[in-house]
Amino acid sequence: MILPKPADAEGTPRTFTGIGQQVSSFIKIEKGLVIFTLKHSGKSHFRVFLMGRNGKKS
Repeated sequence: MILPKPADAEGTPRTFTGIGQQVSSFIKIEKGLVIFTLKHSGKSHFRVFLMGRNGKKS
């Protein structure tokens, strides 16, 4: 499904990188549509979780 880009889209894409079980620093995600593009070059499973302020999976 392809969604049209809103005319009032703000911000510049941000990049986070890591190896193993590294975690990015805290980021604030505003309400609304957020698109994540993820890349995996390993040979094992790849999982990503969004965590809430309380450290639990959202």
